[in-house]
Amino acid sequence: MDKVNSPAPFDFSGMVYKDYTTYLSSNLKNNGVPLKGKVYMNKRSILNNLFKRHKFRASDEFSENVDKYMEGVVRVVSMAAQEGLGSVEMGKREITFEVYEKSMIWLLEERSHEGIFGRAFMSLTWNLMCRGVNTCVCLKHLMWRADAFGISFSHVKNDPAGSRNWHPRHIYTNPDNYHVCCVTVVTEYLLCFPQLFQDGNGMLFPDFKQEE
Repeated sequence: MDKVNSPAPFDFSGMVYKDYTTYLSSNLKNNGVPLKGKVYMNKRSILNNLFKRHKFRASDEFSENVDKYMEGVVRVVSMAAQEGLGSVEMGKREITFEVYEKSMIWLLEERSHEGIFGRAFMSLTWNLMCRGVNTCVCLKHLMWRADAFGISFSHVKNDPAGSRNWHPRHIYTNPDNYHVCCVTVVTEYLLCFPQLFQDGNGMLFPDFKQEE
């Protein structure tokens, strides 16, 4: 299925409404509790994308029935959460500043290059408020703007064309708490990895998929 021209995984024309809904409803936790409503919506989006990829168009009746079914699924999931089955929280829980600060201190106390790397990656991700995949920036994207440390993104989720990459994200120093001061942390990282400067066009965090 990774190949663009790969054959369809099954015969879509033989699939009926019951097959579709049976697949969706079979996605449960190990204890039989329903998943989040958003998960079922994502499952449906994946199937729709599969249809589109292989140029299959479901009938209007099929689509209408699935729409009604999904409304019912979301309602059932909400009722289950209200009755104490599963969690009412959606998505991942946020990291509090206290946990972030403690993590930065623990990584520093490791006194290792891995800890210094972890501090720099975590600090930039936190201060830039971006996804880990966007924390992997080029050295040439680092700049100093007035009293702030600036980083430009060539590609972000809400600007895939990079039309606003001229406007850098600004990060300011934190003189009251050096443990979480991003400017201090990045400086530590660059001092511990001076070989990075050998390639001015290289990555701040070189290697493949450093966010992992």
